[in-house]
Amino acid sequence: MSDLVKTFYPRERISLPAPQNGQVGNTIQTISTQAGIIEFNPDVFIRQNPTPPAAATSSNAPATPASIVAGAVTGTDGDHNKGAPAGDTNVNYVVTASNRFGESAPTAVQGSVVTTTQANKDLGVHVPLTVTNPATIGAFPPEYFRVYRSEAKLAAGVPADLSSYSLIAQIPAASQASSGTTTYNYVNLTLPFTSTAYLGELTPSVITFRQLMPMMKMDLAVLSPAYRWMILLYGTPILFAPKKWIRLINIGRLEVR
Repeated sequence: MSDLVKTFYPRERISLPAPQNGQVGNTIQTISTQAGIIEFNPDVFIRQNPTPPAAATSSNAPATPASIVAGAVTGTDGDHNKGAPAGDTNVNYVVTASNRFGESAPTAVQGSVVTTTQANKDLGVHVPLTVTNPATIGAFPPEYFRVYRSEAKLAAGVPADLSSYSLIAQIPAASQASSGTTTYNYVNLTLPFTSTAYLGELTPSVITFRQLMPMMKMDLAVLSPAYRWMILLYGTPILFAPKKWIRLINIGRLEVR
């Protein structure tokens, strides 16, 4: 919502209407479109795509993958012109292994830059990425991988700072064996450093919540001189009209970085 306000009011020099009681600034609650007036509701779950962790997030997380390698671009199902400057662009990838306990440390930053020429971008190619498991898996094999990418840039170079990478995909592990491989074709659907939101109609005829079991109080394990408990409710959302709900991706890119 803050980015949307900046889009409408990029460089205000005079605040109109005139400030009252010392209050300045503009807020947006609704927007009028051809489909009607849409209300905005801020959501604490809408976040920018995360950057890779510097170290494993759990002692039970999988071992760090051995490598992520980008093959020769191919196919016609991608769109690498999206979110990138015109011309030959360069990007880098890192990957982490994850399971239900946590996420591993990322692979070393790629020593070679993956270059996509403007001609290949116009053809709509995808970038085949191959993730290789470590030689020793350990007691906690990977269940899925989280792939991070740097911004598309014209100049060649390898960003060494992990803050220069952002999550673009989560892919299931095709192999949990030592040195096993998992292949993923990246079509540039999700851009780095963006957010995702949902637009839909909040009416019972479109979406509703159904309770599966009555609300209950459940006692938790006693780990200290205090009794812990939780309120538990089993339920599920039901979407009756899927076409009346859409997912908005790549939010927040006001300009190419």
